[in-house]
Amino acid sequence: DELQRMERAGVIRKITNATEWCVPMVPVVKPNNSVRICVDLKCLNASVLRERYVIPT
Repeated sequence: DELQRMERAGVIRKITNATEWCVPMVPVVKPNNSVRICVDLKCLNASVLRERYVIPT
């Protein structure tokens, strides 16, 4: 249900073919019996190219 809710909200998108980007995901049941989706974005963050702004000294 939580995955379907997130897909309807546009947070995630269903992928049916191979992709370069894959993130480990773990569903965790919270004390109130709702589900929290936890992801590890370390690999994705390492691949993001960021602009560097040098601060003058």
